[in-house]
Amino acid sequence: MEFQGLQLKEKNTELNDSINYAKRIQDVMLPSTALLDASVAESFVYYEPKDIVAGDFYWIQKWQDSVYFAAADCTGHGVPGAMMTVVCHNAMNRAFRELGGVSPATLLDQTRKYVLEQLHSSGDDVKDGMDIALCEWNSLNNTMSFAGAHNPLWLFTKRDVSGELKEGVRIDTVGDFTLLEIKADKQPIGHFDDFVPFKNHSIKLEEGDLIYIFSDGFADQFGGKRGKKLKTKLFKELLAMSAKGDMKEQEEFISEYFINWRGDIEQIDDVVVIGVKV
Repeated sequence: MEFQGLQLKEKNTELNDSINYAKRIQDVMLPSTALLDASVAESFVYYEPKDIVAGDFYWIQKWQDSVYFAAADCTGHGVPGAMMTVVCHNAMNRAFRELGGVSPATLLDQTRKYVLEQLHSSGDDVKDGMDIALCEWNSLNNTMSFAGAHNPLWLFTKRDVSGELKEGVRIDTVGDFTLLEIKADKQPIGHFDDFVPFKNHSIKLEEGDLIYIFSDGFADQFGGKRGKKLKTKLFKELLAMSAKGDMKEQEEFISEYFINWRGDIEQIDDVVVIGVKV
């Protein structure tokens, strides 16, 4: 029994060493947030994996007068999710290298093509994929373009955006802000029987506007006094409450809130939230 215990301990050590090495590789894959900081007035990237390695990732690229940034959520978490991040991250980079400064929708269409090629190359029917919110902010004309697979974009503003109300857009009031939500297409980056090309949305920005994209991990976390799910409504209210400070202070606020909300309850999913102030 003692020998078996030593063997098990050795196997666990080897496994943990392998996972920690995989984390080092995944960390290298993630872009420097300095690229986003250098392109916008203020920003933050809040990234909190559930396990050592994650199925969520963020992506940032610069192209002439535009900066592209995305919050992505791959199928699963832990090691299986991390494997999918490599496939999806590489597909995004390949699409961006080949197409350059195209619309977010075109970039997602091409990324989906490369993800499917990779997943189907084994001959197996793989259903895994990625949900994502992808933005392009053009500093020359101060325009935000967006396309999403399941995950939306939220714009918090104090100006009148009623003229932006159209199909795929919802306007609400949260705290002192008007919230304009640009909805994503209800299809993943991956296999989908009724796939159609992704829709591209554009909106003119003004100084003081706040942009948020995210995975579902924050709003889906259980916690609080009753152990209930946090939900999207409270997530919106937290962002509005914390928007009085600068973006780094806002990141600290939502990070602290998430930890306190979760308490002793296990984190159920990876979390990524990107905030940008114009």
